[in-house]
Amino acid sequence: MIVTILGSAAAGANAGSGCTGILVRSGMTTVLIDCGPGVVPELKRAIDVRALDAIVISHMHLDHILDLVTLRAAYRYAPVPFDGRIPLWLPPGGSEILDRLAVPLDVDHHSPLFFDQVYATAEYNPIDSLQIGELSIDFARTQHAMAAWAMRIGSRGSDAALGYSADTGPITTLATFLQGVDVLICEATLLHSDISPIDRGHLTAQEAGRLAQTCHARSLYLTHMWDELGQEQLRESAASAFSGSVEIGWPGLEISIP
Repeated sequence: MIVTILGSAAAGANAGSGCTGILVRSGMTTVLIDCGPGVVPELKRAIDVRALDAIVISHMHLDHILDLVTLRAAYRYAPVPFDGRIPLWLPPGGSEILDRLAVPLDVDHHSPLFFDQVYATAEYNPIDSLQIGELSIDFARTQHAMAAWAMRIGSRGSDAALGYSADTGPITTLATFLQGVDVLICEATLLHSDISPIDRGHLTAQEAGRLAQTCHARSLYLTHMWDELGQEQLRESAASAFSGSVEIGWPGLEISIP
């Protein structure tokens, strides 16, 4: 698998980075995980967007979906025609949210077709593995303000695995779900927090490191960060709890998982 970070900012974009987006490629299969504001320019640097086989969304907060609007325009209005529709896998209940989002965006008043013109939308069942070409994706519920799903991504013919925390607070079940992943891409929204862990929908950087350590990940890449907290401080805090390598998930960073 080849994994490319497309954006690693929290809810507000950072200087030089949009919000969450991860590109995963294996053989002839290319999948986009989440599509937050600012992801599309990085996606177009990495691939021809017509080469996408599918998009998978972890949850329906705007910082994880808003560039679906930008990508729609890239498919619908670009001078190079695009025929067909891209499979768009949403979490349970995501279709209704997307339909509501379409209403104020569609000035031509055809909102039921606004996204359907370019996306073949469906909702995944998180109790089942989602198979997309050579990739398989399993899901686990996180602790967040709305239903969100962490992902474990594997490639056909390989035991290697990519873990993605999505947005989550501290929840013990994730360590079991992500056990033994080669690479963990994990949110590090906070540096410190006075809010009780059971009432939080985000991790501190140290908690991200602790999760990587507990699930025996080989390497940790931090995402969903605020510039204002200092990314090097976040990295150092995560490294204090994890014995493996810790890196900032800069846009354009490419990770190879054998």
